[in-house]
Amino acid sequence: MENIDFTPNSHLAAIYYNQGNSNLFRINVDVTLVDLKNQLTELSCRLHGLDQRRVTEVVYRRPSVCSDGKVLLTKMKLHNDEDVISMMSIFSQFMTKGPIELDVNLVRSVEDILANMVAPGDGDVETINLADDF
Repeated sequence: MENIDFTPNSHLAAIYYNQGNSNLFRINVDVTLVDLKNQLTELSCRLHGLDQRRVTEVVYRRPSVCSDGKVLLTKMKLHNDEDVISMMSIFSQFMTKGPIELDVNLVRSVEDILANMVAPGDGDVETINLADDF
């Protein structure tokens, strides 16, 4: 029989990194926005190896039930710790409808981008003169 890791005080979440396919993870319940972003960055690194992108924005797909029983998702950007508390509170009312759904934006820092650029004269880069010399 296989052991399944379970983290108490956590909820199942569907994370959509840069509008891609969802990935299911467990996220901690009692967290600040900074802690949540760090946790989501760490999970992204596990998915993509040594990816140096970091989470810059988290948007909660807030559920509400229409009068006909359908679930409607409204985007709610998380700006501060109070928004994270509200998200967890809202989710506790709708947890039977599915996981927490989060849209997460990942970006690289300017330093990481510059470190990966090829400087002129490095390697086998050919210089091309675009002047008309006919």
